[in-house]
Amino acid sequence: MRALGNYLTRGSLQATGFISLLAVLILLLPIALYPLIYPLCGVPLALVTMRRGPFAGLQAFLGSCALSGIFYWLLGIGLDPILMIVATIWLPVLGCAIVLRLTNDQGWMMLAAVVVGCAVLTGLWIYMNDPAEWWRNELGPVLQDVFAAMTQEQPQTVLETLLPLMNALLISGMMVNLITTTLLARWWQSILFNPGGFGTEFAAIMLPRAILLLMAAIVVSLFLLGVEQHLLLRDILIALIIPYIFQGVAVAHRAVRSKKLSVYWLVCMYVLMFNLPMLLLIACLGIMDSLFNKRNAHP
Repeated sequence: MRALGNYLTRGSLQATGFISLLAVLILLLPIALYPLIYPLCGVPLALVTMRRGPFAGLQAFLGSCALSGIFYWLLGIGLDPILMIVATIWLPVLGCAIVLRLTNDQGWMMLAAVVVGCAVLTGLWIYMNDPAEWWRNELGPVLQDVFAAMTQEQPQTVLETLLPLMNALLISGMMVNLITTTLLARWWQSILFNPGGFGTEFAAIMLPRAILLLMAAIVVSLFLLGVEQHLLLRDILIALIIPYIFQGVAVAHRAVRSKKLSVYWLVCMYVLMFNLPMLLLIACLGIMDSLFNKRNAHP
């Protein structure tokens, strides 16, 4: 880990070669390991950007785009996969890494992830026009077969409930990957150059209160105007909750550290986070911390 990190941060050429190689090697991953594609492609770029600066990160990004494109063309794969990696992984990760490099504040990095998520959501709504109908045409039969195989008694009912939420679920997943990838790169940077720094920085996460103001405005708008007529606002509201899950986790880490509790409390929390009610509870903890913690100096 240390040797690889030191190699990547020596210069943009080394980073470009390694990132491009990973972009090719992910083609060999089995389907079960596809969730690893985001951090595998994003963490090295974020590490280089945060260690060497925005210009070095931009050089590594552009070089990786060109070199990976050549590899994909030579392999006869076409450019669509690499364009997807560029648009959904490298560009957002580069942006978040630059923000964290310039601010040294993980809260502002998460705000950058929120901006990315909301922009993509809006773009998808403009492109799809009617997202539920678009997803029904693209994936409806496949999803119905999946639900039927999972012994769902009413797969059509589940499908009709899920389709209008597909954009929100998709972008929420992307935001989780984006924030987690940037945090992993920050942790790696801390191991290499600032031992113990990541834990202190993570525990101090504080999201700007402007996000709460936007959430409050959206909730009032949905209450007055109706959810069914403003589904984009509902999707944005769901996306805005995501960073507060991370702040809630930071609050838990802070409490365990300050009260000198057993680390098993954190282990239990991470296990229970696979449950939606627990995720919402942790998000509420983050929101309360943002509202009432006097450390919050962000507007």
